[in-house]
Amino acid sequence: MVPVKVSKHLDRQQVEKLFPFLDESAASELCSSMEMCDIDENSCLFEAGDPCDAMYILVKGEMAVQKATGFGRNTQTIALLQPHAPLGESAITGTTTRKSTVRAVKQSVLLRIEKQAYKNFAQKYPQAAIDLLHYLLAIVGLRLEKCSHRLAHIL
Repeated sequence: MVPVKVSKHLDRQQVEKLFPFLDESAASELCSSMEMCDIDENSCLFEAGDPCDAMYILVKGEMAVQKATGFGRNTQTIALLQPHAPLGESAITGTTTRKSTVRAVKQSVLLRIEKQAYKNFAQKYPQAAIDLLHYLLAIVGLRLEKCSHRLAHIL
């Protein structure tokens, strides 16, 4: 895994744009809990089997979600993620290891929130944390629906 370049500077307006359902106080707290990351094209953000230590939100660029095919070291891209997409969201739901590999298709910028930082945010702003989970669930549900639709066409 190639380490991402982390910049602590984060614009609260970006957080408010991504999560318009959060009030000013919760958005400010979430902003202070997140960090901005840059990842180069073709670099790996995380691999299947890595610990689930953080969740990401894609701000700029494109990321590929890949799964092992079962044939040697071959992988299949199962999703191409665009800006505003969450990545590694299972980190905040209690999962301990990554189930997929995620690579940058092109140079990308992400917001990163560590598992413990999310837990602290959820303790301080429980309703905002629930709203954030509902938002993530809606996006993940759409992702699953698209994947199921593609699979039905293949079969």
